[in-house]
Parts: sequence; C-alpha cells; structure tokens
Amino acid sequence: MPLTTRPAATSYPNCARWVALVLHLLPLLFPAIFVFAAVINSIAVLYAAVAIHLTIIAGENTIGRHYSNEPNESALAQGSASQAPLFVWAICHAVALSAAIALIARSRLTAHQIFALGAIFGYSINLFSIVVGHELLHRRATAPQICADILFAMMLLPQFPTVHLASHHRWAGTTQDCQTPHAGEQIYPYLWRALYEGLCLSLSRSARAHEPYLLRRTAITLALIALGSIYGWPVLLFLVVQGVFAFLVLETLNYVQHYAVERPVPGIAQAANRDINFVSRCILMNLPLHDAHHTHPSLSYSELTRVPDAQTYCWGYWTSFWIVWLPPLWQHLQRQRVRQVVER
Repeated sequence: MPLTTRPAATSYPNCARWVALVLHLLPLLFPAIFVFAAVINSIAVLYAAVAIHLTIIAGENTIGRHYSNEPNESALAQGSASQAPLFVWAICHAVALSAAIALIARSRLTAHQIFALGAIFGYSINLFSIVVGHELLHRRATAPQICADILFAMMLLPQFPTVHLASHHRWAGTTQDCQTPHAGEQIYPYLWRALYEGLCLSLSRSARAHEPYLLRRTAITLALIALGSIYGWPVLLFLVVQGVFAFLVLETLNYVQHYAVERPVPGIAQAANRDINFVSRCILMNLPLHDAHHTHPSLSYSELTRVPDAQTYCWGYWTSFWIVWLPPLWQHLQRQRVRQVVER
C-alpha cells in the first residue's frame, strides 16, 4: 500500500516548525556535555545530561502529544535526505568518546563513578548513534556502510548489522526473528534471548553470507579495546559498561517497536508498531515511524510517513523505555490500548 501524502506546508503551524528545529538540534547537547566535563575535569556536569532526558520525557507527555498529528519538518529536516547530518553525528560520537576516555584517564574516578559515566554515555550518546548507524546501514553507498560499521564497533555491537539485515528485516513480526518479542514476553527474558540468539545467528554461515562485514566490525571493536587497555582498567570498564547499555537501549527499542505484532488483532499491520509522538519523531529521525521503515526500508528517514493499519502509540520512546522495565504496568497499558482499538 502506498505511503500517505504529507499535509500541505501551509497546514503546519509555525510554532511546531520552531519546536521541530530545536528538537532536531537537541542531541548535539550531549557530546557538548561530555567535552565540557573533560575540559573542566568533573563528572558533575553529567547531571545536565540526566536533566535533558527528564525534560524530553516531560516534552513527550505535553507538546509531543499535542503535535502528534503534525509532520516533524523544519528547515533542518528539509535537507536531511542528504547524508551530511549523519556523518556529523558520527564525528560527534567519536569526539564524545575521546572526551570520556580523557576524563577517566586524567581523573581518579571510583568504579561506581566510571559505571555511572558509562551508563550515561550509553543512554545518551549511544542512543543517537544507534539511530544514525541504523539509518546509514540501509544506505547502499560504501561510505555510509563503513561509517555505520565504525559506529556499531565503537558501541561494542559488531553483531547488530548482521542480525538486523540477515534476520530482522526478513522475519520481523514472527517467532523466527530474535529481535521480535514473543506474545506476552516480558522485557527481561526477551533481552537474554535477543543476546544469545543474536550472537549465535551472527556467527552462522548463512547470516555472514547475507551480511559479510562482521569481521571488519569485530576488528575495529578489538582495536578500540586494545587502545583502551593502554589507559588501564578504568577505561576498559567504561568501554564495557557503555557497550552493555548500548545493547540494553537497542533491544529495549526493538522490544517497544515490535511488541504484540504477532497478536491477532484484526486490521492491524503485523511487522512493527509506530509511535506518533512529535518529540520522539523529531529527536530520533522518524525512527518511531517503524512500520513505515519496515514497509519501505530503502527510504531515507526524512521520507517516511505513516502507513495504514499499524498499531499506534503516542507515548514517546523515552517514556516507553522506562515503562517496559515495569512489566505489570506495561502489559496493563497494552491491554487497555488493545481494548480501545477493538471497541472503535
């Protein structure tokens, strides 16, 4: 079924355009925070990153819902079909990673402080790098592919592109896909299954034949770990923690995007869910329109629009991320949503 037509530009409120522009630029604050922390040699600055995340959650539940039916265009987004913003973020990731390592190398941080630093890095920098790397992964040119490989290698996720291309886009919404939660499956067993089955799949001959660059990404990952070992165990601990949180963020997003797609609700698409929250769509490059991505995976994020008959949320990804970690609450809200859909 063809993509729906975007509303005319005249129907788009000027206020929402400015909000969209601010939200598109918001991720750049996180690398700046890590650089500033390294410059003044203090991890206290990282509280600013936590404050930004709390502000985003508040925004999702206010303006995100208010503008949920608006396109997330701005002067910045109109040129986003180009690859320049994606490469800019890849550079920002490398700068933030270097700043974090420099901060650890120059400071006498405790293990708890290093863990907190890695967790904030994983939840802040790696979140956006997952989105950018995913977008680059679906570009056919060599430069975007190499850039995606470097990003996933820096996050200690060299297996993800193999699993994503060899399995997820072929079997999403079925029990054959390790990145689709089974009906009623809670987040905790899902994470273990996604890790184990994903690693096994990435090492299989058929998967490597479909996506042959696993060795290249693994080599970059090992080189990063070897470089980190020069600075001792604090940097190694940081690299491991930020990699663990990158995996948790990635698979929690997958869980939200594909939860209950196997459930036989009449008239609803089965590949992926979508979240129309304005704030999430702006900040995460239309990733919440995940149904459209699975329908047309070759389209740029700036070209994605809603497709009919997909399960729809308006919670926002930051809000959903924390709700799924409370399975009784998540499943209660899901049952309410399904009842509302059936009663319409």
